[in-house]
Amino acid sequence: LTTIESVAMVFFTFEFFCRIFATDRKLLFLRTGNNVMDMITIVPWYISLIMVATAQGYNNATTFLRVLKLWRVLRIISTTMKLGKYSRGVTVLGETMMTCIPELSILGVLLVMTVIFISTGVYYCELTFDK
Repeated sequence: LTTIESVAMVFFTFEFFCRIFATDRKLLFLRTGNNVMDMITIVPWYISLIMVATAQGYNNATTFLRVLKLWRVLRIISTTMKLGKYSRGVTVLGETMMTCIPELSILGVLLVMTVIFISTGVYYCELTFDK
């Protein structure tokens, strides 16, 4: 899994630098929303790679980096939205998801209730009395 992540990050980095070198207005390019999100996605991976290479271990900085890595989810969502312009299937999927929000929220609540109920049952089944 880490190999796949490494290959993907090298590819994203290469693609990002190719886009930077292809534009005439580099500062304006770096200030746009999607490119800022790309930088926030790419930079933490390299920082964590440097931290592992220097063997600094885990501290508050790694927790901060984990939070920054959540931006990857936003990148996937933004990429999907960009693909929606060109693909009718992605557009239909997005419209379907938007119309099904009430049903999906009910499903989510039922899922959370089921997890709580089952985990409570497992807790009491595994509970041992040392008396």
